[in-house]
Amino acid sequence: VVKAVDYLVQLGHCHIAHLVGPEGRHSTTERLRGYRQGLDQHGLEYREEYVHRADYEQDSTQWKNATRALLECKPRPTAIIAANDKVAAISISTAQATGLRVPEDINIVGIDNQPFCNYLNPTLTTVEMPITDAGTLAIKMLLDRLDNESTTPEHIVLPCPLIIRESSGPVSTEATETCENQLEPTP
Repeated sequence: VVKAVDYLVQLGHCHIAHLVGPEGRHSTTERLRGYRQGLDQHGLEYREEYVHRADYEQDSTQWKNATRALLECKPRPTAIIAANDKVAAISISTAQATGLRVPEDINIVGIDNQPFCNYLNPTLTTVEMPITDAGTLAIKMLLDRLDNESTTPEHIVLPCPLIIRESSGPVSTEATETCENQLEPTP
């Protein structure tokens, strides 16, 4: 998520919201931590009203309502980082249903890089999760551990590239004016 925040700030965004999954999930905790870290790195204030939580196990209504709540904030976020690509797709359709254009009025970024991202309108900018690579590496580490029980456990972080597509772009001129005094230069 840090990469997504960095990218959005480079495009001029300073009002960046985050839709997060349910409490108690490791992915939710890590994504929220990355969001906060990204804001901190750019001197942007963490705003509680810019973070909404919902449950993946429920129907899409929770995510629609969470997106609507973000769109009613003052100032309205110029970008939303969604909990995953499905949530991002719901956010795109919700924003469009309110008359907003993506990315002209609001940017939306997902997480996962699911195959359907290329079929959304607009196509979805997303953070790719290296699930196949992680599975392959986990099996290799397990087999190594079975062969040699004294193998030291490792903590490996795989790269998660940002896949840039049509749902993101430069912040609008009006929003740029409200951001000018809020952004600090990146060290």
